[in-house]
Amino acid sequence: MYLKGQGTPRDLKKAIYWYREAAEQGRSDAQYNLAVIYSMTTPKNNILAYKWAHLAASADNSQAIKFKDEIAGNMTPAQITKAKRLAAEWKPKKAFIPYQ
Repeated sequence: MYLKGQGTPRDLKKAIYWYREAAEQGRSDAQYNLAVIYSMTTPKNNILAYKWAHLAASADNSQAIKFKDEIAGNMTPAQITKAKRLAAEWKPKKAFIPYQ
């Protein structure tokens, strides 16, 4: 909603925040969307874009599988290595559920 301004003013920072919250919990759709955002924002962060695309691709997200290769075309081998290391170090976080 924040990314496109649907029902609320467009707010890229809030969109990134909520996509990251979902991505950190292992949601491959959010990981893919976060990858797209990081590859298109100013300044671009292809290392984070590749990290999130790699994680989403590992969960068989077909869009992320293709997108990861696109991002790699704009990166050095050292950047790809760093992004893969970040992805390998990533661990999903549990969702905060306030009342149980």
